[in-house]
Amino acid sequence: MAKLLVKAWKGYNAVLISKPILAPAVSTGVLMGAGDLLAQSVEASQQAAKAKGTEGVNWRRTARLFTLGCCLYGPWLNQWYKFLATRFQGQRLALVKMVSADQLVMAPCVIGSYLTVVTYLNTADATKVSQQLRLFPEVLLNNYKVWPAVQTVNFLFVPVHLRLILANCVALLWNTYMSWMAHQASH
Repeated sequence: MAKLLVKAWKGYNAVLISKPILAPAVSTGVLMGAGDLLAQSVEASQQAAKAKGTEGVNWRRTARLFTLGCCLYGPWLNQWYKFLATRFQGQRLALVKMVSADQLVMAPCVIGSYLTVVTYLNTADATKVSQQLRLFPEVLLNNYKVWPAVQTVNFLFVPVHLRLILANCVALLWNTYMSWMAHQASH
């Protein structure tokens, strides 16, 4: 089993190097979709506790998040990690600067766009988007409880071409939270 995992990891690493845009994009899409499926499981459990009979998986919702991961967040964040590595390479306090830039620039952009785009795609209602954006401070605060530590480890120990996949692995749970928060307007 261990040999199979090592072989799979080496293969994935080779694909990341040979397909530096496609592989991270698809990885992000898969993990965003998986996060949404987990969020739907949590929602279904909560609904089942309140009443018998819940709806099945909303595959359209999951497909939208998969598509956003592949087409927007995967490429965007992959380029962001490359930018940070080249922009701050060799600078004094590079780690502090990278984590600060990530958390003060990128985190608000990702959270704001996520709440806006996902809510609009699910409701097509600008009023609901406005309501969701009221959650922005809470979500950003929760981001600051998780991501600075994750990104510190990521920027210190992980090669640039693997940073998005490490972030995506942690983001599986974060995306579950984000999906759950973003879909509260739909209910």
